[in-house]
Amino acid sequence: MLSAGWVVGILLAWAVSSVQLEMDCSRPQQARNVVGRLMLSEIEGAEDAHRAAMWEAFGRCPGGSDRGACRQKEQQRFEAQWERQKKAIEDKYRKMLAEFEERCRAAVTDASGWERNPVLGGSKRSRCEAARAAAPRGVLSVR
Repeated sequence: MLSAGWVVGILLAWAVSSVQLEMDCSRPQQARNVVGRLMLSEIEGAEDAHRAAMWEAFGRCPGGSDRGACRQKEQQRFEAQWERQKKAIEDKYRKMLAEFEERCRAAVTDASGWERNPVLGGSKRSRCEAARAAAPRGVLSVR
């Protein structure tokens, strides 16, 4: 039988592969929403698996007076590990979004160095203005 971690991994791999089909440069907000939902889904799945592993570690702590210290030590270790894992997931989706936005900027920039914005009816504006306007909002901000 497949473990929960494998099922989550398989579902996420399928979802990430289908994201490329849904990431349309003419609808950047929809693409950001899709990436955001995928990121949250992966974080939730990883958090569930991580929490289960932490509880298993708690079960291996000795009984008696040492139990509290052992659980505290395990909790600190797992919390540090979880923060690293969560940051890696967030970084992966930030990179995905940044690559999408770069691809879209490259697709609509003409030879003169001005960017045509399909959302604004093809009006021209500088690359800096376009980049500022296309910057993701909220959790997925690219720095």
